[in-house]
Amino acid sequence: MMNQAITRSQRGSLRGVRCGSLEIANNTMAFNRGPIGFVSSAIVIAAVAGTASYRMAKQRIKPVEISFYGNKDSLIVLDSLRKNATDSIRHEAIKIIVKTHNINTASLKSISYDPALSDLGICSVMRQIRIGARAFSQDMAWLANVVLHEVIHADQFKCYFDLGVVGKLKQARRSQIRQIKALDEFESYYVCWRGKKILGLNSSQVKALLHRMRIANVEIDNEKVTSLVKKGLFEQARMILLDSIIIDQ
Repeated sequence: MMNQAITRSQRGSLRGVRCGSLEIANNTMAFNRGPIGFVSSAIVIAAVAGTASYRMAKQRIKPVEISFYGNKDSLIVLDSLRKNATDSIRHEAIKIIVKTHNINTASLKSISYDPALSDLGICSVMRQIRIGARAFSQDMAWLANVVLHEVIHADQFKCYFDLGVVGKLKQARRSQIRQIKALDEFESYYVCWRGKKILGLNSSQVKALLHRMRIANVEIDNEKVTSLVKKGLFEQARMILLDSIIIDQ
């Protein structure tokens, strides 16, 4: 019903709204999610809130350059992977990972090391990221993967805030929230999986990401959303789920 109240000019301006993209620099692989092909209720809310031109932060991650190996930064990262590494060394290593891979942290409020965290990493709704000790249990590639995964979550949370749908999400049914969370997890794993060569992930690490993607996909029971997710069209899939929540209310 909300869509019918939009003028033709508004429809034209809203069709270009996107909620995310990933581009890989210095490599043949590029993942760019196209514009939404329809005007959803979530986008209408964004228009009312004055955020119709919103774009989720682009991630143009880069591979580790040869000059990195052997310099001070590489030694700090290697030191952070030791079991007895200090908190300060690991915090510094996280910053080096972000810089080396050119990870866009525009959506973040903060990112830090938390030795008490049992998870690999976690991103709060307020876009504060904490990276746990388990993220340092393998190698630099795995650490970079964990950092990028959580940064994508921060981009997603900012998306919901900028679209003005946070209040709607708080009122959503448990099954609806489950699917939104599953979609967000799938996207974060998918982005890291697509960037596996840039990050330098080994075959075992890639298999771990694919396993987590399959688990997340099981939680999504909307056939149209599942079809879009398999094509990497996450903003379209997200808008369908947001539409169902908004219309339901």
